[in-house]
Amino acid sequence: MFECRCSGRLELYVPTTFWAVFGEDTMMNCSFTSPGYVSEDLIIYWMKMESQNSDIVIYSFYHSREQRDKVHTVYQNRTLALQTGHSRGDCSVVLKHTATRDAGTYSVYVKTGRDYRERRTRLEVT
Repeated sequence: MFECRCSGRLELYVPTTFWAVFGEDTMMNCSFTSPGYVSEDLIIYWMKMESQNSDIVIYSFYHSREQRDKVHTVYQNRTLALQTGHSRGDCSVVLKHTATRDAGTYSVYVKTGRDYRERRTRLEVT
């Protein structure tokens, strides 16, 4: 099931739960709509919640490029996105070689100009 946290012009859609198989790549689907936004203003973060007040960045995109130096070492070279999809509202990421430690709560944050949305989801690993 996809949920949308909608207000203003930006809408963000992400499933409530992703199911992954240990050792395989996992697509974490997410999309947004934001009529008329300027692609240079797009910011995308995917974060894993590690504790009540602590998130680690697993994917970062701003200034029209991925910001690999902002990604936590555990996720370095393990996440990727189809950047051509960003212009079509696709902010999905692929998590490579999914491990048991990857299970948990994630949040995705998208900002287009003045509008921004954040949505949480879970990853279950079997």
